[in-house]
Amino acid sequence: MQRVSESVIQVIINSWRTGTNKQYDLAWQKWVIWCKSRGYNPKHTSEVDMLAYLDLLIENGKSYSVINTHKSMLIQTLKLFNNSWCENPRFIARFMKGVFNKCPPKPKCDSTWDVSVVLRYLSALMPLESLGLKLLTYKLVALLALSNAPRSQTLVALKLSNMNILKGKVEFMFTNLLKTSRDTKFKMVPSHFENESLCVMHTLLFYVSKTENNRLSGQLLISHCTYKAVTTSTVARWLKDVLAASGINDKFKAHSFRSASVSAAFMHGCTLQEILRTADWSSAKNFKKFYLRDVEQNTSDYSRAVFGDN
Repeated sequence: MQRVSESVIQVIINSWRTGTNKQYDLAWQKWVIWCKSRGYNPKHTSEVDMLAYLDLLIENGKSYSVINTHKSMLIQTLKLFNNSWCENPRFIARFMKGVFNKCPPKPKCDSTWDVSVVLRYLSALMPLESLGLKLLTYKLVALLALSNAPRSQTLVALKLSNMNILKGKVEFMFTNLLKTSRDTKFKMVPSHFENESLCVMHTLLFYVSKTENNRLSGQLLISHCTYKAVTTSTVARWLKDVLAASGINDKFKAHSFRSASVSAAFMHGCTLQEILRTADWSSAKNFKKFYLRDVEQNTSDYSRAVFGDN
């Protein structure tokens, strides 16, 4: 294998998304510390050394997901430093199968909350004209999270400049890269229902109108205090606040909106193909592992499967 230049290495590193880079950077730092404590060169090592390191992670009680992250980072990174054994490691794949059997990955919760409980709370936040900006923001964020099963990153990426108001619907296009973005463009279409108390589109347009004269950001979701752009952590906190106000057990975090939404959609008959498209999954693997249930699949409208007949 020919030596790869530093500039090429940097370009390859840029191929990883921000979240992956953060995970890999932390894993690499731990690897470097382990190697130096044993007098090894962290950039040039053997498969046996890597197996010893991964085995230590097992001894330290790390989950399969954490161990797999370290494995992926090391294989991809060590290739760049001309470790030829990384092209065809003899034991790594078999080792990881053993790790999977010993401590298989599990969802954080073996159940999810009842979507109807949160919908009842949200529907009670009416009329919209009576709501302060904080409650209006909470309602919009929660409705978007339930109707499209987005990640917090996706909600933060919604921009007014990419919003198109069409006949009977609103559509958002994404110009920046999301977690699973490929070459094709991804879009979000907030749902429109006759029942305005749960109509995502009606709530969204009212929110845009109410914040129009004060907003200091082109991002759709802005702080209800400063009117500036917000981060994913802020959106996640809002979603947790909605769960608390709805009376949902505090063991559930913001990301549980995604699992609750897709589980409800599938249980009410939404097709697997529509769920994967709406939730922006490239394959059914994760959904089948964590959410799949034996129900009849005959509905093609994701949001109506979640919200019922609203």
